[in-house]
Amino acid sequence: NQAAIAIHNAQLFRQVQKRAGDLQALYKAGSAVTSSLELGEILDRIAEQAHQLNIGDGEQVSFTDIWLVKDEKAHLEKVFPRGEIEKIKLKFPEPIDLKKRDGRIGVVGRVYKEKKPQLVPDVEDNTDYLKYHSETRSELAVPIKIGDDVIGMINVEHSEPNIFAD
Repeated sequence: NQAAIAIHNAQLFRQVQKRAGDLQALYKAGSAVTSSLELGEILDRIAEQAHQLNIGDGEQVSFTDIWLVKDEKAHLEKVFPRGEIEKIKLKFPEPIDLKKRDGRIGVVGRVYKEKKPQLVPDVEDNTDYLKYHSETRSELAVPIKIGDDVIGMINVEHSEPNIFAD
């Protein structure tokens, strides 16, 4: 019984630590948003904070990008790690046309259209996925909204399938 109680307590402690880490990341993201009036600086900080999210067993996000919507097109604004933006813009120099009916619009495009987060356990099984990084296997994208309008998307990716929990 004592061993079972000790194991249970250790599991609870890990859950509390993870929750505390998540709350700390949210606090830092909130601080990033309110620390500047410069949109580029705010987006940089949000991308960095999203990149540092603990997704389990000490794992962190591999890649983060932020898209803003202008004239029904998704424009890549910020990336973390920061040096990756040039590589992506070489592969996809044009914004994503979110009005496409037949073409692929990416997971972030689906976030825009459906106005809700998208969890992709394995991008290799997803018809919308646009391949930016060859090592990406899992993706999670969430909308940035003002009221009911989606004005942008925050996207995180990881090299292992099924890494993000609901």
